[in-house]
Amino acid sequence: MYTHRVSRATALALALSWVSSIGFADSLPSLLDEAMHANPRLQAAERQWHAAQQRIRSAGGLEDPMIGATFERADTRMSDYMDIEYMVSQRLPAWGQRSARLKAAQLDAEAAAYRYLEAGRELRTALTEAAWNLWLADQRVATLREMAQLSADLADSVRARYESGQAMSADLTRSQIERAKQSNEVATLEREQSVALATLNAQLNASPDAQREVSDLALPTEPLTDLAQLLANAREQNCRLLARDREIQARAAATRAARRDRAPMIELSVAARQLEGRSEIEAIDTGIAMNLPWIWGGKYKGSIASAEAERQWAEAERQEELRAIEQEVTEWHAQAENASRTAALLRETVVPLARQAVEQTQAAYTAGTGSLLDRIEAQRTLLESEFDLHTAIATQARARARLDQLAGPLRDWEQSTGVLTSTDNR
Repeated sequence: MYTHRVSRATALALALSWVSSIGFADSLPSLLDEAMHANPRLQAAERQWHAAQQRIRSAGGLEDPMIGATFERADTRMSDYMDIEYMVSQRLPAWGQRSARLKAAQLDAEAAAYRYLEAGRELRTALTEAAWNLWLADQRVATLREMAQLSADLADSVRARYESGQAMSADLTRSQIERAKQSNEVATLEREQSVALATLNAQLNASPDAQREVSDLALPTEPLTDLAQLLANAREQNCRLLARDREIQARAAATRAARRDRAPMIELSVAARQLEGRSEIEAIDTGIAMNLPWIWGGKYKGSIASAEAERQWAEAERQEELRAIEQEVTEWHAQAENASRTAALLRETVVPLARQAVEQTQAAYTAGTGSLLDRIEAQRTLLESEFDLHTAIATQARARARLDQLAGPLRDWEQSTGVLTSTDNR
C-alpha cells in the first residue's frame, strides 16, 4: 500500500473532513491532503488569486509626484543664471475615480478567490472520480479472475468427463474456448486497471505506477438531496456563479470609474525661487491647474461604452453559466438516482439469482440433464451482473461527488483558505 506521511497545518487538516461526506474511506484522506499540496492547477489558481490581491494596492494609488528645477538666464550662456526655481507638483483625480478603480480591483480579486475555491472543489471531485474508477477497475479484475478460475475448473471437469466418455469433444472445445477468452479478458482489464491508477496519480502529480489502496471506499450513507433543493443550493453557493457575480460587480465599478474620468483632474504645484549667489529662498509660488476633458470627449465616450459592454458581457456569461450548472445538476442527480436504483436491484435480486443459476446449471450438467452451453451462459450472466453492480456503485459515487461540487456547501477546506474572510460574501 502506498503511504504518505506528512505533518499538516491545521487549516489544511480541515480539508479532510470533506472526505467522509462523499465516500472516501480512512485510507484516502492522505491522498486528498497530498493533492491539495502537489496539484499544479490548484497551485496556479491560488497564485492567480494572490496576484489579483496585489493589484488592489496599485489600483487606488495616486500618480507619482513630479519634482524639477528651472534655471532662468538673461542670455544664452549656460554657465550664468539669474535664479533657480524649484518645483513640486501632484495631480489629484476627480472625486470618486480612485474609489471606483479600487472597488473594481477588489471585486476582481474576489472573483479570482472564488475561482481558486472552484479549482479546489474540482480537484477533490476529480480525485474522487479517479479513486472510484480505480476501485471499479480493481473490482472488475478481481471478479473476472474469479470467473476465469471457474472457467478453468469447468474446463478441467469437462476434460475428465470427456476422457471417461461422459462428455462430447464439442463440450471440451467450448470449455477451452471460454477459458482462453476469459484469460484474455483478464489481461485487458489489468491494462485498464493500470490506466486508472495512472489517472489517479496524475491528480496527485505523482509517478503513474505509484501504488494506491482504494479497496475500502464506501458510498455515502445520507440520502440523496432532492433536485429542487440542489438547484436552489447551486444558485446560491456555487463558486463559479459567485465568481461571475463578482465579475459583474467589478465591471460595473469599472464603468463608474470610466464615467468619473470625464471630470477634471486637478494639479497642485509649489515653486520656490532662489537667486544666484543666495542661500535663502526669495519667493514661494503656488499654483493650481486642471485638464479640460470636454475638448476631446470622444475618447471618454469610447472608454465608457467599452466598460459598459464588458459589464453586459459579464452578465450574459453569468446567465449562460447558471443555465449550464442547472443542466449539470439535473443530469448528475438523474444519474445518481438511476445508479442507486440499479445497484439496489442488482445487489438484492439479479446477482443472487445469477449465482443461483450458475449452481443450478452446474448441477444439471454434472447430472447429465443440462448442457454445457447453459452452464457457460449462466456464468456469463453472473459476470455481467456483477460488472453492472460495480459500475452502478461507482457511477452513483461519482455522480454524488459532482453534485457536491456543484451544489454542496462551502466546507472546512473552503473556510480554511481565507477566501471567505477576504470577501464580504455578498
